[in-house]
Amino acid sequence: VRPPRTRGQIGRREHGVERANEFLGVLSNAHGNYTLADPDFVDMIDLGREGRAYTGVGFSRVQAGNLCGNPEAKAVTALVFGVFAVLLLVGTISVVVVARWRRRNRGGGLETVDGSRLGFNRWALYLWGAALGVLPVVDVVTDLLVLSEVWGAWPMWVVLASVCAPFVWGSYAVAKAWSSTVSPVRGLKGLRARWLWPLPTLDDWQPRTSDGWSPRAEVWAILLLPLGLLGVLVQDLLSVAERFGLHLATGDQIVVFEHYHESRVLVELLLESLPQALFQTGLYIVGSSRATRIYIDQRIFVQSIVVSLCSLSVQYCTMLWEAVYEGRSLVKVFRDRFESAGQPSLVTVSTAASEDEEVEGLSQKVAS
Repeated sequence: VRPPRTRGQIGRREHGVERANEFLGVLSNAHGNYTLADPDFVDMIDLGREGRAYTGVGFSRVQAGNLCGNPEAKAVTALVFGVFAVLLLVGTISVVVVARWRRRNRGGGLETVDGSRLGFNRWALYLWGAALGVLPVVDVVTDLLVLSEVWGAWPMWVVLASVCAPFVWGSYAVAKAWSSTVSPVRGLKGLRARWLWPLPTLDDWQPRTSDGWSPRAEVWAILLLPLGLLGVLVQDLLSVAERFGLHLATGDQIVVFEHYHESRVLVELLLESLPQALFQTGLYIVGSSRATRIYIDQRIFVQSIVVSLCSLSVQYCTMLWEAVYEGRSLVKVFRDRFESAGQPSLVTVSTAASEDEEVEGLSQKVAS
């Protein structure tokens, strides 16, 4: 690629001698004109995609001179995804074998196990459940930090789309639930906060009622998108608080966000984590541009891709376990999680009488 040539040169004759052309401070090439009086003119020089010279870091498009690549990128990518495929195969076989064995020995259906019956420390289980609620929030915060670093460059649109997509879907699901189903929380009086952990046996599951697909509900869902976004933010906070044992309650019933949270995590993985992993893999293989203020080297790539692939693997194995253990198809479990995105469920908490209550009741009967 030829370097920019000078422009705006004039020739003049002094004392009968032709003087060299005078330089007026303007560079030009096939892609534009660049005034040297501009302090940022280096950032504006466009040499084309095949330009080999390094220009300014503020140049907003990718050209060969601004690319930094890793010659081992393809080998590292193949190794990472190869290990992921092997581990996913091993995990699939293990989950199917163990889930079928547990189903034969304990019967079909998932059982609610009280935390005191588990062999792990109650506080460890409490912290683990809290971490599961906080990790998706941390993931969103880290994506927002990355977005702030690349703001103004073209990767901004990729990161922004992947961050906003789960919230748009969640807002639509919440708004549609409000317009087409009878929400168990709507119209309840005397709502209060209640700390309860671990949850005892949950009985009297109140199913959601729906009128099916309705054009009216679809229109209302679109119109209520702003309110749906507010509902998503509130329910996300309540679902995180639920992991710490804090619930909304009315009477002997509590509002459970477990299935809503599972759906939100699934949508976030599909619409945010997976696209980000593919985007970072592409940048790592092709080469990152110093001009775009985002650079994926081997350390960053391995760390980020391992976290994303582990999250996808855990979600897949969880759904596979539920499908095999309950005798359902994986597609059915996948669809059920998506259908749980709109609203929480209302359940009745059944608590067995304590020994003191039983003794007190027996003494009252004897006295009578």
